[in-house]
Amino acid sequence: MEQPRIIAEYCDPFANWLVLAFHLTARGEELRAWDALGHAQRHLLWMARLAEGAVEHWLTPSRGAERELSAGTVAGLRAATSAASAPGLLGALRGALELGRRLWPVIAARHGRSAPTALFDELDAALRLREQGREQR
Repeated sequence: MEQPRIIAEYCDPFANWLVLAFHLTARGEELRAWDALGHAQRHLLWMARLAEGAVEHWLTPSRGAERELSAGTVAGLRAATSAASAPGLLGALRGALELGRRLWPVIAARHGRSAPTALFDELDAALRLREQGREQR
């Protein structure tokens, strides 16, 4: 696969879905946000496989992930789901952001690109505000 295409097909959509999920959460559209987060999670699985060179089950990236990906990455993927996150949607968004922030630079560096650190920082700050607002209620 050519270099720019990898970023465009797997990393960029992750960011788009994650930002959409965040904005939907802020608007109170939680069901739609969970749907968007599901798309972001799928792209995270592909990013994890790219970053770790574990492309055996590419078409179904969740298949065998617990055996084929590192324990830290599997823990990060779990943190990006509702079962492992607290409190719910914001926790899953936080988990997805943190894992994407860790994986993207690995993939980008292999292709002479850089990760969108400013976007990650902006989303991190916005999430922190939402998390603090939730704690104050």
